[in-house]
Amino acid sequence: MSLEWSTPQSEDEIGRFSWCGFSVGSNILLPRLSRTDRKPKVKFIWRAGKVGALPPATFRHEFINAQGDTTWMAMGGDYELFRYEVWDSGVFCLRPGEDQIEFFDNGRPADPMRVEHALVNTVLGMFFNFQGALCLHAAAVARDGDGVVLAGPSGVGKSTLAWELVEQGWDFLSDDIAVITREKSGWVIHPGPCTIRLLDRSLTGSWNNRGKLESVMQTLDYPPKLKEIRLMTLDRVVPTQPQICRSISELQMAWTWADPATRKSLLMSVWDLLEEIPVVPVSR
Repeated sequence: MSLEWSTPQSEDEIGRFSWCGFSVGSNILLPRLSRTDRKPKVKFIWRAGKVGALPPATFRHEFINAQGDTTWMAMGGDYELFRYEVWDSGVFCLRPGEDQIEFFDNGRPADPMRVEHALVNTVLGMFFNFQGALCLHAAAVARDGDGVVLAGPSGVGKSTLAWELVEQGWDFLSDDIAVITREKSGWVIHPGPCTIRLLDRSLTGSWNNRGKLESVMQTLDYPPKLKEIRLMTLDRVVPTQPQICRSISELQMAWTWADPATRKSLLMSVWDLLEEIPVVPVSR
């Protein structure tokens, strides 16, 4: 499978893409996602030029990019306008109440591959979390129609474990994001972007992203029923049920910045989920 990226030629929609069960209209190609004809739930627009006034950043993190340069990301805002800014790319402005996400390149050349990666692996998860969906920072795999979510913080080994399970015959569902919804058949996981990032491993179509090689994968074309959640930790202490609930809640993509009403709604959804789906602590 080969991936192709594009810069926007205008602000008009050029395609509709399926992201974890949601339809996304976009003015750039989203090659990690499959095409769909459904009405978009959110519209993404890449706008050339500088962004206007932004909410203050309440979180800032520095990291090393693939070229070895130090860069940073900053986040802050609320349901009306939330900012996700990456210095060497640009600024994403999320407007959940208007079903819209904008990206401003601030008048500098932006790599469409990195813009698209940030959108499908992070920004869309934040957006739909603000709207009350269960979007976990997690990898996911499936076998014989049953799905397993590998949830945990960055660096704990989610992608590595997912890759090990795929090598044992499991089906790949997602790497950085797991979107869980309740259907008539029960709780299901929606297949996500078709790539996985790993240190020192690669398949056809990989590229270097912050020291990790990204590989193109084959994903399922249907959402399997959720069988269990494996909560990955760095120690061997088995958490209690309230601690498990809190840990999973905090792995939601916009938990830290959601307003109190949204946080309460998401927390209740997690409790409902845990009443039916077992959680297995896994130490790495």
